[in-house]
Amino acid sequence: MAKRKSKARRDKPVPVFVLLPLGNGYSREVFRGFVAYEPTRMKWDIVAGDDSGLDWLASQPNTGILTMCGDDHLLNARATVVNISEARGPLKMPTVIPDNRVAGRLAATHLLELGYEKFIFVGPPMYYAVQRFTGVNEVLSKVGLKCEYPLDIHPDKYTEFFDSLTPNFALISGSDVVARKMINMCRAKDIRVPGQVAVMGFDNDALFCECGTPTLTSVDTGGRKVGFEAARLMERLLAGGRPRKTPIRIPPAGIVMRESTAKRATNDQVLLRALDYVQDHALEGLTIQEVATGIGVCSKTLQKRYRHHFGGSIKDEIRRVQFQRAKQLLRDTDMKIIHIASSCGFNHAGRFGRAFRENVDMTPAEYRRRGKIGR
Repeated sequence: MAKRKSKARRDKPVPVFVLLPLGNGYSREVFRGFVAYEPTRMKWDIVAGDDSGLDWLASQPNTGILTMCGDDHLLNARATVVNISEARGPLKMPTVIPDNRVAGRLAATHLLELGYEKFIFVGPPMYYAVQRFTGVNEVLSKVGLKCEYPLDIHPDKYTEFFDSLTPNFALISGSDVVARKMINMCRAKDIRVPGQVAVMGFDNDALFCECGTPTLTSVDTGGRKVGFEAARLMERLLAGGRPRKTPIRIPPAGIVMRESTAKRATNDQVLLRALDYVQDHALEGLTIQEVATGIGVCSKTLQKRYRHHFGGSIKDEIRRVQFQRAKQLLRDTDMKIIHIASSCGFNHAGRFGRAFRENVDMTPAEYRRRGKIGR
C-alpha cells in the first residue's frame, strides 16, 4: 500500500506558477513559449498570476516558479525557481534571458545600412538596456561612430532633450514602451518619423509597435524561445538536475521592420522627395522613370545623386520597400504567396520569388517557415 501511495504522489501533476507581468509584451511571449513546451518526464499544472505570493510559494517543495527576479534572494528556495530577467544585473540563480548585446548589434547594423551617422540611446536605465546599448556601440565603434546614452534624462525632461537635437539621427530605445513615447514626442515637435529621425525599439511588443502612426520597428528579442527554454530548464531541475552556473542566453529572432525606420537618412532635399515617393508608391510596381517624373527631376540626375549618397540604384530602394512589406505579410498573415506578390507590386509570382531570393537569400516559402518557427 505504501508503494502505491508513493507512486500516486509521483504521478500527481506538479504545480508550476508563472508569475509574470502579463501586461508586458515580452512576458506574454515568454508565457506562450513556456506553455508550448511539453514535459516528457512529468505533467504540470500551470497557473498564471502576479508575484504577490511569491515568497510563500518559493517555500513549497515540488513546486515550479517562473518569474522575474531582481536579486538572488530566491537562490536557496525550496521550490524550483527559473528567472527570465536581468533588469538589475546578472544573478546566480537559474536564468534564461535574451542575448541583449546581440540584439543591440542587430539594431545598430540595421540603422547603419539606412545611412544614419548620429545615434541616441534612450532608457530605461536598466541593466538589460545597458547591455543593448553596449551591443549598439560594439558595431558602431568598428566604423568610427558612437552612440550617446544620456542616462540622466528623466521622462519629465524629454521635451528639453528634444529641443537640443537637430534632425537626421537614429533614436534607439531600450524598450518599445519608451520608443513609442519618443515617436509621440517627435510628432509634437513636428519632427518627421521616418525621414528626419528613425526610431527603433526592442521586444516587438505588438501593442506599442502596431497601434500607432508610424508603426514601430523593433528587435524581436526571442521572448517565445526564452519561455520554451525556461520550461526545458525547469523540467530538468524538477527532475533533480544540477543548475547551470551561467545564464542561458537566447539570440534575438531578428528585426521586425515597420514604418519608423522605413526611409534612409539624407539631408538632400531631392532624395528626400524621392524616398517619400518610393515609400508611397513602391507597392504599385514603380519604375525609376516614374519616380523621377513624380518628383520633377531627370532620371539620370536622380540616379547620380542616389548613387553618390547611398550607392546602388533607386531600384534598390523600391525593392527594399517592396520586400519590407512582403516580409511582414509572410510573417504575420496566411495570405497566399501569389497574392503577396501582386500586393507588393509584382505582376508575376515567379518574378517575385526570384527577386525575393536574390535580395533575402531564401525563397518566400522558406522565409515564412522560418518566421513561424520563431514564433
